[in-house]
Amino acid sequence: MIHDSPIPDSQIAVIGAGPAGLSCAYHLARRGYRPVVFEALPVAGGMMATGIPHYRLPKDVLQSEVEFIQSLGVEIRLNTPVGRDGGPSWEELRRDYKAIFVAVGAHKSRRLGVPGEDIPGVLHAIEFLRDVNLDRWDASYNLGRVVVIGGGNVAVDAAMVARRLGAESVTIMYRRTRNEMPAHPWEVQDAEDEGIELRFLASPVRILEKNGRVGGIECIRMQLGEPDETGRRRPVPIEGSEFTIECDTVIPAIGQALDCPLPLPTERGRIVVDPLTLETGIPGVFAGGDAVTGPATVIEAVAAGIRAAESIDRYLKGENLRAGRILELKPLPDEEYHTPAEVKPAPRQEMPRLAPAERTGFDEIDQGFPEEQAVAEAQRCLACGVCSECLECVKVCESQAINHLARPTQFALTVGSVIWAAEGEPPPELAGIDGNRLYRVKPADTLSASAAAGSVLAGGHGLTQIDTNKTSENPCQSVSRFGVFLCHCGGQMDEALDVGRIREAVSGWPGVARVEEIPFACHPEGAERIREVVAENGLDGAVLAACSCCSLEQICAGCTYQRVRCKDALGIWGEPPFPLEPVNVREQCAWVHPDDRDAATAKALSLIAAGIARLRHTRYDLRGQAQLRGEVLLVGNGPAASRSAELLARCGLGIRR
Repeated sequence: MIHDSPIPDSQIAVIGAGPAGLSCAYHLARRGYRPVVFEALPVAGGMMATGIPHYRLPKDVLQSEVEFIQSLGVEIRLNTPVGRDGGPSWEELRRDYKAIFVAVGAHKSRRLGVPGEDIPGVLHAIEFLRDVNLDRWDASYNLGRVVVIGGGNVAVDAAMVARRLGAESVTIMYRRTRNEMPAHPWEVQDAEDEGIELRFLASPVRILEKNGRVGGIECIRMQLGEPDETGRRRPVPIEGSEFTIECDTVIPAIGQALDCPLPLPTERGRIVVDPLTLETGIPGVFAGGDAVTGPATVIEAVAAGIRAAESIDRYLKGENLRAGRILELKPLPDEEYHTPAEVKPAPRQEMPRLAPAERTGFDEIDQGFPEEQAVAEAQRCLACGVCSECLECVKVCESQAINHLARPTQFALTVGSVIWAAEGEPPPELAGIDGNRLYRVKPADTLSASAAAGSVLAGGHGLTQIDTNKTSENPCQSVSRFGVFLCHCGGQMDEALDVGRIREAVSGWPGVARVEEIPFACHPEGAERIREVVAENGLDGAVLAACSCCSLEQICAGCTYQRVRCKDALGIWGEPPFPLEPVNVREQCAWVHPDDRDAATAKALSLIAAGIARLRHTRYDLRGQAQLRGEVLLVGNGPAASRSAELLARCGLGIRR
């Protein structure tokens, strides 16, 4: 939907609804602004709508993107040129808007500069493609024999469009060789597949007239000389090599030029801006896209719109336009990438395409991947990306914890315990710190990480670490009264765990006033029994050794159906009637050691002891005691480190990572 009336609180004007203008408007809308876009053409999209044929970019695909941008509150005023043809003046925009982004593109064809260029039958490529894309083309017009002059993508598009409009023959004439053509190689190949002739090392001298129309082109053969400023070898005319090509239509496609009536500084036919901020030198006026760079890609224009939106946002907020921004990426160092043995290199999937004989209309050539090919192509992708310094992470980090300018520093830490959950061996100085206790965990071993966190927690709160081979030790020095409930999970625990040994050991721990076995903690009957025992014995809290792993009021990726039922039965969704600390002896003990009953039982005892330690912390708020032993140093960033950090943070321990 195109808005007919202005939005009162608009502060920003965007001139041009091409890829740069639409990109800028979109990102400004995401920041809460409501920009107004002024477009001289009757459609939005710029060269995407008027220069790219529909067989490459279908009209409905582009329109859906435009409508999405409008749905964010962006107003687009079509048929509204700025500074001419009855549109608003530059002075009016400068008066009514606090910031302006000029993205007028390069919609004017460069002229050949040869005699006869104004003869009827000479159709400049930009205007030719625009008329076709806007349905202004006269279907009765007879193109006849067509010669397209140029070697870029516009030349190739003009040639392929002319063929679709019924041209008798189409020839692309280029003054260099195929190797120097700036057009994409696959586009050139498409043209050849469709029967378009390529003629190299030739340049027009004059266009010939016959019966008041184009009758041919006088050309001269070329040879390649020394490289020019672009690095390509310069085409040099061969004296005396003139020849003539008979034709009915000539389509020059040798480049695009700026067509901007606005009073902005220009140089070599382009608007001059600060390359970092895109500011024109006029306060509040910015510019980008083809009007600044010359004809470039859609991606480059979109990038300019993003950069302009950032600058405009800063300008309106009175912030520094340059702080923290970079223009050119630093060269990436040479990296050696290791491909795992299980990854088998595979070629890129070939896109299904219309056969050349079927390309009689403007249906899209690339047909899209079917599901099987799409999956195969996706499976080729490896996580091999490196940081490109786009700084998006800095923008989205709410805690402002990312600093790309930071450098390594050395500092001293006083810590009571260390959990090493990183690859490789810990440095020898860690083990030498006085009073330090070092726990080594494999980066992906979350079960061992839980046990390590429990051991640290026990030590930090006056508990001794459990020796799983000596269950007679007293890990809980406490005067609290806690209960321990052992769930049989319908008998599934009994084969892997020695429940009797656990009950006997836990019963002897000080502070444990009651040990109870229940068949199912996830059934209402089992949950009710736990409540009864706690109430009847005046317990301060309970440890539930079952399948649930936490008492948080949330469901995470690790929650199974049974864990959710267990939480539901125990009233986790709300205020629990008493402090409850679940420990997951099912998945972390019984299922990990199904054939080693002693190991499973020992780990279960360790987890139950950690649960009791957390209960004591909850009951008596012993956060300060943890700090008496210093902070916990946690090394690593894998699953094990994350699990340790989660458990320790819940219990109020100071953590350094």
